[in-house]
Amino acid sequence: MNLLCRAKCKDNGEWVLGYYAGFLNCIFEPASMRFIEVHTETVCQFSGAEDDNDVMIFENDRVRIDGEWTGRVEWSFPDAAFTIRPDDDNHDALYVGQCVCEKIMEVIGNIADNPDHDDARRLEEVGV
Repeated sequence: MNLLCRAKCKDNGEWVLGYYAGFLNCIFEPASMRFIEVHTETVCQFSGAEDDNDVMIFENDRVRIDGEWTGRVEWSFPDAAFTIRPDDDNHDALYVGQCVCEKIMEVIGNIADNPDHDDARRLEEVGV
């Protein structure tokens, strides 16, 4: 099974969309028919959903819920689903599918793009 992913290109730091080949540390980009070396720490799987603005939602995306609070999209193994982990303790985790159906979610970035957020500091430590 091929899972759509994106990751930051090692050459220029731009996002690359395609299929992750972990044994090569590359993403196969169908548009160019080539393998592109990526920062493996930035590989994010597509959730299969889009936000209110038709933006594709990926793992580790930062999202705003109902215009009020923010969180990070992550895979939950116990739930076998993509969930949103709130940035604060005032909200409960939600399923991505629930937010898409209720039209209350907007992608506002990714942890690899936001150096001021705690999640991004982890990526800086490994050189991304």
